[in-house]
Amino acid sequence: MWIRKRLDLGWSDLHHAMWYCGLPCAHAEQSVANSWSPNSNSLVCLSVRTGFDLLFQALNLPAGSEVLVSALTIDGMLRVIEEHDLVAVPVDLDPETMAPTVDTISKAVSEKSRVLVVAHLFGAHVDLSAIQKIAQDRELLLVEDCAQAFEGTPKEEVNGSDVVMYSFGPIKTATALGGAILDINDDELLHKMKQIEQSYPTQSRWFFMRRVMKYAMLKSISYKLPFSTLVSVLKVLGKDYDKWIKGAVRGFKGKKLFRQLRQRPSRPLLSLLNHRIQKFDQHHMEPQRDKGDWLCSQINSDNYIPGTDSLSHNYWTFPVVVPDPETAIKKLRKHGFDAGQRGSMVVVPTPEDRPELNPTHAEQLINKIVFIPLYPALPKSALQKMADVVNNGHAE
Repeated sequence: MWIRKRLDLGWSDLHHAMWYCGLPCAHAEQSVANSWSPNSNSLVCLSVRTGFDLLFQALNLPAGSEVLVSALTIDGMLRVIEEHDLVAVPVDLDPETMAPTVDTISKAVSEKSRVLVVAHLFGAHVDLSAIQKIAQDRELLLVEDCAQAFEGTPKEEVNGSDVVMYSFGPIKTATALGGAILDINDDELLHKMKQIEQSYPTQSRWFFMRRVMKYAMLKSISYKLPFSTLVSVLKVLGKDYDKWIKGAVRGFKGKKLFRQLRQRPSRPLLSLLNHRIQKFDQHHMEPQRDKGDWLCSQINSDNYIPGTDSLSHNYWTFPVVVPDPETAIKKLRKHGFDAGQRGSMVVVPTPEDRPELNPTHAEQLINKIVFIPLYPALPKSALQKMADVVNNGHAE
């Protein structure tokens, strides 16, 4: 069986990670900042959720303030908003671009609105030009979430967004098995966030070493034959392999979320992050994009791929909207393709006092999307077979 997603790091990167665990790694944080952009106002932290939490601690908004959020997000981001006694308000998405429209933002804004969070979902890049203008006009702090759309260090010195967040977590592009970078345009806000983060304890080297060993094991079983064997073994044991994998790659677990988030990254993690940034090839995503474009062309009109009208798409994941997701998943798995729904994605709940903001497009998407494998190692013959299964319910 072809696994749905492979870790975007090589064995040499894992060797570097283990090497860093035994080195002093002095000035690792500054090295990351310099590799990222010597002139940028950047904060290096443990995860995007850590940075998001730091942002709200620094802003210290009044309880009940509203945070407008792209209507599809991950549960951890909503938990951060709730932790600060703020209200998450969904901004529905245009399925063709995966972007909130100016109309949906205008409808969602109220006198309590303070922050607008726009995510680039599934690798589709949102056109922010009109959104940046409305955020400025309505005096909203614009936060850009690039966790699913990284394609290299920022090309522009000045970005119209107030905060831009990049993730290097385990399943992200150019993963360092953790870490995040936030570009922050306001010097005072950046200073406050850094001051708060400096008070955190540092995550241990031993924790990171165990993480490296765990993901080395997961990488070793991500190839077709080992993964097929794992699926068969778990089936005999009566376990759902999809749940097993989700549990294995989940970064922050349980009730102690904020104790886990409020830590500083270890020096070995920072050294690996610096290594990944320095070695990242701007052409790295081209094979993924080419195969994604080709696979899109093979999917018939009974199904569609969200985000095809975005500015660009690197297919970090490959979602396809189908009439009957449950049947499609069963048939794909039967023909040797790992497929599933939702992952960690959730729909932002509608506040009880604002039922008119119910994100119908986001709800339809989350209920109909099936995520299927796509990465450079997949041969075109496998992609064609997978398209046939999606289109016809069986391989030709």
